[in-house]
Amino acid sequence: MMADRGRSISSEWLTLAIFGALQIGIMCVFALLRPGFLSVNNILGLLNLTAPMALVGLGLTFVAVTGYADMSFHFVSCFGGMTMSYMIALGLGPIPAILIGCAAGGVFGLINGFMVGKFKLPDMVATLGLGAVAFGMAYLYSGGQQIYEHFSDSGIKQLYKARLAGVPLPVVLTAVAYVIGFVVLNRSTIGRRFYAIGSNATAARFSGVRVERYVIAAFVICAVVACMTNIIRTASLSKGEIEAGLDWLMPAYSAVFVGVSVFKKPTVLGTLLGALLIGTVQSGFLMLAKPMYVMEIVMGVLLIVSIVVSRIDFKEIIRKRRLRAELAAGGGES
Repeated sequence: MMADRGRSISSEWLTLAIFGALQIGIMCVFALLRPGFLSVNNILGLLNLTAPMALVGLGLTFVAVTGYADMSFHFVSCFGGMTMSYMIALGLGPIPAILIGCAAGGVFGLINGFMVGKFKLPDMVATLGLGAVAFGMAYLYSGGQQIYEHFSDSGIKQLYKARLAGVPLPVVLTAVAYVIGFVVLNRSTIGRRFYAIGSNATAARFSGVRVERYVIAAFVICAVVACMTNIIRTASLSKGEIEAGLDWLMPAYSAVFVGVSVFKKPTVLGTLLGALLIGTVQSGFLMLAKPMYVMEIVMGVLLIVSIVVSRIDFKEIIRKRRLRAELAAGGGES
């Protein structure tokens, strides 16, 4: 048992080392193509660019851990962002407006959780349908128009531009969220129950786990975090824009599945590594002034490759090779 655990840990470290080498290699390539890529200012810019994608990927990780998929979080984030924008237009302060925007998105996460966890509806179809409802409702605030009122004097732009010890506030918030997420999923009984549901929901239920409650909680977390991500982008734009979060579906899933290809299961650390890899590629292409469709192609390829790699059982391949080698050695001796 201890030997197996030791091999597992060493295997994880080896995988992390390979992934780290890949990340460094990509950064070095961009540094050669574009001098200044590894400057402090650009690294901070890269982290600022990666923070929203990493944040929305973190929320999606909770749903993935339970074994489900959420196809609505990007739509729900648009509703949350427009709700916050409308509150600011009414003259509400940024903090109450942000809380109301996140709560509005959390309602859709709650409904998603009930549909999937309680009523056993197909996750992809149910969440996609509710996402369409959320996106449609986002138009109700302004009839599809952008919201500018009171953004300049609300203080939300200044909140976005704030720095802590020279680090942009969105990066700090994302780091704090990841620490909390890591502690919850990897260092608590709650996290073990989330993983138990994803591994075998029936066995988890017989073990006394309130499966429906945890599934609902996962979808609520995903929705709230997605809304928080949209709010960060809305603050950077200084206006409420309905389509501000529509482009996060593929990056978020890519980040999660790149992490799965590393750890063979959805993890907080894996999602962070995936987001950093994708953020590095995006930042590099932006500095090289490549068109957006090139980045879309790269992200699509990364997603497909990650899914394929995640389904390969390298341990089993190594075990079979060792077994064949032992059998061949035994045959040679006889």
